[in-house]
Amino acid sequence: QPRDQPREAAPQPPVTAGSDSKPFSGESEGEGGVPAGIPATTGVPPTVEELKLPAPERAWATRARDSLGCVLRQLTVDTNKWTVKKQNEIVTIISGPIKGIPYNIFKATAIINASPTKFFALLHQAKLNKQWNPNYKRLETVKRLSGHDDLVYLQTNPVGPISSRDQLQARHWRPYQKNGYAVAVASVDWKKYPCASGCVRAYTPPGGGFILTPVEGNPSKSRMVNFMCADIKGWVPRSVLETTLGGALFNFYTKVVPAALDKYADMTEADARAYVDGLLLQRRPNLT
Repeated sequence: QPRDQPREAAPQPPVTAGSDSKPFSGESEGEGGVPAGIPATTGVPPTVEELKLPAPERAWATRARDSLGCVLRQLTVDTNKWTVKKQNEIVTIISGPIKGIPYNIFKATAIINASPTKFFALLHQAKLNKQWNPNYKRLETVKRLSGHDDLVYLQTNPVGPISSRDQLQARHWRPYQKNGYAVAVASVDWKKYPCASGCVRAYTPPGGGFILTPVEGNPSKSRMVNFMCADIKGWVPRSVLETTLGGALFNFYTKVVPAALDKYADMTEADARAYVDGLLLQRRPNLT
């Protein structure tokens, strides 16, 4: 049994779908430039594939895309008054409030010694991520929705006083600006993936995700901005959660990521690019 018990799950906001598709620049367009049917606050137009998806797959994909809109808005939030949790020469972890979320979230800004394409490939491939990331007990892509959308099921390993959590997340990715990537997730429900025995079901509202861009003048390195906004439920006090999760994030960037880059040093830029191209070519393979 988990050491801490779940609270009532937070309500999930309704999802909506748009009606047009056009290139994504990474900039919020505001009311005047948003295609019909897209929430004016989102600024991320749907893909053609999303518009063709049946329910509930379209709702899942739209929820993940809406989450990316939240991530992009969070990039513009003034964080000068946020609390620094951990920092060194390569990563800074801060925590603070975001409108619409009743607890502080985390923002990590880090320099990664890999190109955006290579690190995206290492993070996005669930089977590969599970091999190098000790935070996960289980991580798998359970359904491909489109070239940009999928469902991912995860179980975390215990960390400090926090027992194992599980989630089913809708995930959306897009190319971002020049040679970068934007990825966002949000919790969804599917009866095929109830809360696992021994886990507490966590909940990630729209706004969880990351942006990868090349470091100016050194495209073999990346600048990563990562927002972690999960409500992990259970009885652990939020102050303890912030200390524990802040430390886990710091460990990820200072120890886990460098070890992974050493392990996969033979992954070439061409290998990583082939993975990205393959996502778009696969479209909707039969994953169950």
